[in-house]
Amino acid sequence: MFAQTIVIGRLGKDPESREVGSTTVANFSVASDYAYKNREGEWSKKTEWSNVKVWGAQAKSATQYLKKGSLVAIIGRPETESWEDKNSGEKKYKSIVVADRVIFLDSKGTASDDEAPARAAVAAPATTPISDDDIPF
Repeated sequence: MFAQTIVIGRLGKDPESREVGSTTVANFSVASDYAYKNREGEWSKKTEWSNVKVWGAQAKSATQYLKKGSLVAIIGRPETESWEDKNSGEKKYKSIVVADRVIFLDSKGTASDDEAPARAAVAAPATTPISDDDIPF
């Protein structure tokens, strides 16, 4: 069986990276929002957060070029991380997306020319500059 996740949204903060053995790993969160009609028939907006982990050369590129508010598309697989809480000893769980591909959607993105059609097919880049006030967090 195979599970794939696609997340399109904006980074909540700059990516954090570290070296693990001979490779790099980067972690960041992505906010995706959508609108829906509530029970009263009024439009409401909801933001969902996805935790993303990316490895290798893509981790280095993400750390170098992505910043808080950057628009990205993430294609990857869902995974659950677990650890033991240091204070309580309780087992904790967190759902993440392990990225197979990170696509920069901002007009300032660094995707190569062969990735441009894929980038355009996933989502259109923002046409107006984004300020910190436009980011939903």
